[in-house]
Amino acid sequence: MLGGRFLMLIPVLALAGNLAQKKSVPPSPGTFPVNTTLFTVLLVSVILILSALTFFPALSLDRYWSTYCSSLVSFSNRYRIRKGETNCHG
Repeated sequence: MLGGRFLMLIPVLALAGNLAQKKSVPPSPGTFPVNTTLFTVLLVSVILILSALTFFPALSLDRYWSTYCSSLVSFSNRYRIRKGETNCHG
């Protein structure tokens, strides 16, 4: 297990050393500036979109689980099972 961790370290350090030796290139007309409002708006919108795409599937599962748990609670009430045995919250 330690070999897998430390063997990955060698190519990463080699790549970092290679990138550190490169000379910086002056900005050209095609360079996208990162100190403008447009960059900030694009960056924030991408972060919000990716966060929403991560969050909304969990939100839809929450609706499924709440329906599933309510059916379990009604089942437990019908057959007089204690509420603690349903493992549902809410």
